[in-house]
This record gives sequence, C-alpha cells and structure tokens, in this order.
Amino acid sequence: MIDMLKKRRVYSRSEQVDLLIESMRTAASHAGANFKHKLELLEAEQFGVDNYPQKAMAAYDAAIASAKEAKFIHEQGLACEKAGFYYKRMKDMQKSWQYFKQARECYEEWGSSFKVEFVQRELDRLQQQQNEQLQPRSIYW
Repeated sequence: MIDMLKKRRVYSRSEQVDLLIESMRTAASHAGANFKHKLELLEAEQFGVDNYPQKAMAAYDAAIASAKEAKFIHEQGLACEKAGFYYKRMKDMQKSWQYFKQARECYEEWGSSFKVEFVQRELDRLQQQQNEQLQPRSIYW
C-alpha cells in the first residue's frame, strides 16, 4: 500500500482537465450522439480559460448545435447558458443576452422552472446594467 502511495502521481489542474477532455473525446468517438456536445462544451470552456476567444465561440456554437441535433434540450440549454456567461465575461452584453434568452427557451421547453428562473435573473441583471449605462449622468460643478 505504501508503495502505491509513493507511485501515485499528483496531476495539476491543467493536466486533470486535459485528461478529462481526452476521456470525453474517447467516449465521443464511440457514442457521438451522447458525448459530442459534452466534449465541445468542455473544449469551449477550456478555450475560454486559455484565452482563445474565436475557438471558444466556435466551440460553444458547435456544442449548442450538437446538443440540438441529438435532441438533448436540457444540454442545449446548458451550452447556451455557459455561452451567455462567457460573453458576459467578455463584456459583450448583446451576445450574452442572446445566449441567455436561448437558454431560457430551452429550459422552458424542458420544463425546468428552476433553471428558467435562474436564467431569467441573469437576463434581468443584464437589462439593469443596460439601463444604467443608458441613463444620463449629471455633472455637478
């Protein structure tokens, strides 16, 4: 037992993510309809963290399309939701709004009032931020 503990390798977070993505890639190669969108969503999240915005955006869209094609409406909603948060971090509030709106529609179709309410709160926050930016600011002399 002690020998096993000595040989046990500690993986960095990056290595753990790489292993997870590789495992998902293997699963997708055997059952694409069940795993392709999950792989694409993981890749989108990783591209976002690694600061590859074009790849991240393409991967989010691919994950949404794959989930839709496989008729996993709840996972399509999740991919839209994650894309909404990504665009929010990128300060693209218009795109963020579009993806959150699409996520809400998916969750409504799926029948999850909890997720609908969660996403609606994000939409409300975005609307509030937009309204605050549009209000004229008074200047006191």
